[in-house]
This record gives sequence, structure tokens and C-alpha cells, in this order.
Amino acid sequence: MEGHGRRPRSSNWDALMDRILIDLMLKEQQRINYPGVNFNIHSWTLLSSAFNSASGYSLTSYQVKDHWRLLKTKYKLYVQLLKLSGWGWDPINNIPIPGYDGAWEEVIKVIENHFL
Repeated sequence: MEGHGRRPRSSNWDALMDRILIDLMLKEQQRINYPGVNFNIHSWTLLSSAFNSASGYSLTSYQVKDHWRLLKTKYKLYVQLLKLSGWGWDPINNIPIPGYDGAWEEVIKVIENHFL
């Protein structure tokens, strides 16, 4: 059933798309000389237009901003995992890795605290 309060499915982002978005956001931040963390509606409109030109996609500013929120959430989770004792970073897969038995129980606690 369409339109039953469900959000539209987002596009499948890959690492290149993430990189394009981050690079554009850094340029926009420099352009407006804004050291803060939040962009205004005008900036998100410019970012989505520039992203679409660079990537060949046709995403709305809402979709671009929503993906940025997802990237921030993942980043915060990774930072929390890396702070756990014994955890490291897998440079090949770009993910945090446990270094001991019982590490996954700690992951569950971090995720519960982060998302619930």
C-alpha cells in the first residue's frame, strides 16, 4: 500500500556518492564562511543541485539532507565503538572490529544507548 505514512525509499548511496556530498558540503561551508554545523534551506538546495550535477542523480534537497543525517549517525556510532577498550579499525572494509570475546555484548549496549 503506497502512501500509508511510509517514507519514500531512498537511493542506494555508495562511497563515491558519500565522498561527493562531503566534498560539496566542505566547499559550501567555506563559501559561506560558516564554521557552524547546520546549513540553511538555501544551502541544502544548492548542495542538492551541485550533487546532482556531479553524480548524475536527481535527488531532492530532502533526500540529500536525510542521507547526511544518516552519515552523521553512522559516524557517531563508529566513534563510540572505537572508544571501547580493545576495538580497532579494519582499513580494508572501513569498519570497527572487536579485539576480544564479549565485544559484541558491548556493541549491543552501545547500539541500545545510541538508538533507543
